[in-house]
Amino acid sequence: MAKSNRPEAWHDSYKAIFDKFGCIRLTMEQVSVCMGIPARYVRKRYPEGWTNMAGNEGSGRGNTIRLDTLLDQEFGTY
Repeated sequence: MAKSNRPEAWHDSYKAIFDKFGCIRLTMEQVSVCMGIPARYVRKRYPEGWTNMAGNEGSGRGNTIRLDTLLDQEFGTY
């Protein structure tokens, strides 16, 4: 098994956020809460990996990001 390039803090963050929300796909509002930034800046700070789950193109509603993708961007491990 290959060793992960992700630091221990990445894994600790993953566990803490997963324990709080109970899922691996987070909305912009959830990211805002767990990362401590205003929702309007979430996509600017974490531009990669967003998926529109509701099919509402352009509305911003239904956008989610995988927790591992979010943390890879935060820790620079992607």
